[in-house]
Amino acid sequence: TIMNVRAVRAGLLLVVVCCQAPHLARAAATPTPFGFVDADCVHGTGADTVRITETGGWHFTVSAKGQWTALPRCKNPNAWREVGVAAGWSAYAAYNVSTTFDSLTGAVDVPEAPAASSGHVFLLAGLQTAAFVPAGRATPIPSVPPYLGMLQASLQYPGDSGGYWSLKAWFITAQQGAIHSEEVALKPGDHIMFNISRAPDAALWLLHAGTTTATTTLVVDDKHLALMPQAYCALATADVPDCAGLPRSAASFTDLSLKSENTVKIPQWRVVNAPSGRRLCDEQLTADGARTLHLDIGRPRKAET
Repeated sequence: TIMNVRAVRAGLLLVVVCCQAPHLARAAATPTPFGFVDADCVHGTGADTVRITETGGWHFTVSAKGQWTALPRCKNPNAWREVGVAAGWSAYAAYNVSTTFDSLTGAVDVPEAPAASSGHVFLLAGLQTAAFVPAGRATPIPSVPPYLGMLQASLQYPGDSGGYWSLKAWFITAQQGAIHSEEVALKPGDHIMFNISRAPDAALWLLHAGTTTATTTLVVDDKHLALMPQAYCALATADVPDCAGLPRSAASFTDLSLKSENTVKIPQWRVVNAPSGRRLCDEQLTADGARTLHLDIGRPRKAET
């Protein structure tokens, strides 16, 4: 069941904050669908409300049953300006408009788990404030926009507690930090539906995703999200060393639907495979019309000599 945005107007609201130090120690880093980030800049929440608070510096504030709590600020802002060569989007399809999207909905079936639990793999769909791709680089990224905010529904393997697929809704900013909803454990074959929608209030967004029996939700209130001109689906990895760390079966994003200014858009997806030039298998993302994207994993690649 997809929730009505109006019904949760007093529900989850969002936030952001962070830090200040451009370098990121891998040992203290958390993998996200965007890449690695300092662990104290990533927060999970089961609160009913998340909000941006700017008093005394930007930070996440969450509410549980009307009781507001400020989360600790992270110490290293702009941590995502250096994305490790082993982290980033391995393949993606994007579509842009000149104004803003109001919603992205669709579905994805959970693929077979990787043969090896090495690193993290993500299958994600989202909207963001600027056309930027975390392709995975070993050098600092000079082109991160002044503000980059992302709303994503993402499958993740492994889950937070072991070798299983899970689902989270994410709000990520490249400069300030990230917050995600409570994890929902999944199994291969589960059919996941997702809805990222704007409320009548231009700054309020609902992220809702799950199966018919288990869902996860995040409601985001951030004035910087008034314009969201890029939609995308992607395969992302973090410290996956070889083909065994990718799903053992193909996956498809289906029933994709986009609205912009109350008008249904028919996307012409721009598909990019191996944006960093690095492939683990012969993974390949292809578009089948406007509503379907297929991800084939392929076979292990031979070692280069």
